Amino acid sequence: MKKLLLITPHLSTGGLPQFLLKKIEILVKKFDVYLVEWDDITGGRLVIQKNRIKDILGDKLITLYDKKNIFNLIDVINPDIIHFEEFPETFIDDSILKSIYIDMRSGYNYVITETTHGTLFNKDDKKYLPDRTMFVSDINMIQYNSISTKPEVIPMDVDNSEFRNKKLIDLGLDPSYKHVMNVGLFNSNKNQSEIFEYAKMMLDQKVHFHFFGNMAGNFEEYWRPLVNNRPENCTLWDERSDLHKFYSCMDLFLFTSKLENRPLSVIEALSNNMSVLMYNLSNYKGEFSKYENVEFLTNDFDYNVKLIKDSLKLEEFIIDNKEKVEDNYKEYKISAYHMLTDIDTDREVKSMISLTKLKDYGIDYFPCVNKRWTELPPSDSCQYPEKISMEPGGKLTPGHYGCYLAHKDAFYRGMNSDSDFIFIFECDAVIDIDMNEFMSKVKFACDVLNKTDLLMFSFGYHNNSHIIDKYNDYWTVNKFYGAHAYLIPRRSFGIIDKMYQTAKWNVSDLLFVENLDQYKTGIFEVPPTKQSAGYSILDKIYNEDRH
Repeated sequence: MKKLLLITPHLSTGGLPQFLLKKIEILVKKFDVYLVEWDDITGGRLVIQKNRIKDILGDKLITLYDKKNIFNLIDVINPDIIHFEEFPETFIDDSILKSIYIDMRSGYNYVITETTHGTLFNKDDKKYLPDRTMFVSDINMIQYNSISTKPEVIPMDVDNSEFRNKKLIDLGLDPSYKHVMNVGLFNSNKNQSEIFEYAKMMLDQKVHFHFFGNMAGNFEEYWRPLVNNRPENCTLWDERSDLHKFYSCMDLFLFTSKLENRPLSVIEALSNNMSVLMYNLSNYKGEFSKYENVEFLTNDFDYNVKLIKDSLKLEEFIIDNKEKVEDNYKEYKISAYHMLTDIDTDREVKSMISLTKLKDYGIDYFPCVNKRWTELPPSDSCQYPEKISMEPGGKLTPGHYGCYLAHKDAFYRGMNSDSDFIFIFECDAVIDIDMNEFMSKVKFACDVLNKTDLLMFSFGYHNNSHIIDKYNDYWTVNKFYGAHAYLIPRRSFGIIDKMYQTAKWNVSDLLFVENLDQYKTGIFEVPPTKQSAGYSILDKIYNEDRH
């Protein structure tokens, strides 16, 4: 049996220890497993997963107080595989890593593998590459593909074999009430405060909200006011070792977190066949859209309250707005192509959070991650070779060439699809209006493009120039400056294809202006999208939210 040495930054609480526990339960059947806990960060508290791992591994679970003892452990265990349960640069000193990754390899002949459970690691901080990288989510593999080796996604499976087998009365809960469950460490990212607000709206209903998760001292500024002012229909259970009993009998899993990778609490809820309400964050890459018992929260508070009540069947009502919009546009097959570069930056994260909501409304969403162009752009294929420069300021920079290539790539992806219409969005595009209103505009634009000879329809910024017609609901222009977000009908694919095949490259907006000015484009008087705040790789400056 091969020896496997797992190294984890901690075994306190949360997704990483829970994922590791599930992994060990499987791996011990095929490997002689040893686990090193690099830091004991809780001092004996928050050890539910740690205790379960210790029950499995016994004295093969080792907490490392003297970090240099890792060399002795490697010598004694002589592992075939060393696996880091998080990018090791985040928790291990560089001198130790250098020894493990380089200096000791020839003498021990082990394979090194890695994973990560977060999304905030800076790729520039990666110093050592493993022999293989195993990710827990698709978005991680996209995000860190450039610093991985033989990447593969190995997520925790959703196990639907366990059904409700416990009764609420076993836990001392009133079965005549509906019961809502939330799991997670109390902090602003988990966003329990939002659930408290929903609970306040249902004080006159037979519903109770249950919160499971510790209240760490370093987050007290967040949770203390919530605890002191919580509604009477909310119970705080802290950590529980019998959480599975609650999963098995609750009526709804409500997850309002705004910063996640692949939340194991949601996986546990789905494994227990629970109904789930959650935000459809960009990091999920549509994974949870495939489950019939998952619905997605919106930015509309009142609408979310209705979703909760509807899921719990607290009262009869009709959510007519969203349903009406969906019925109206289903006649069209629409796909969206979102150009991305540095997907862990604020502006691109905000953009992904906004645009992935399109999937909730029947639009196929595809992230298109492009490598940043860093070299001097080619001059022979450039419209204005004399303007090429490595620095911005009225010049054609590597950023502009990379942007041109991204637009071109997104178009051809859409052209080769079976879509009636394709949306192309730049990396910082954010929908600036209510989603139902936005979808109404999408339906309207599709109808207009079907009935007119317009080349495309812009959903982005325009400068009120080159206006040809002003109708009640839209305008037309013969110069196109709205490359931030634009909708193209299939009948226009050949025209744009010819442009890319024959025209020399330029700033994307000007490329359209100079080569397609004989065609008219539709625009809205007020753009439905805006640019999210953040650092611009084109201009090398920080921009606030803007149209």
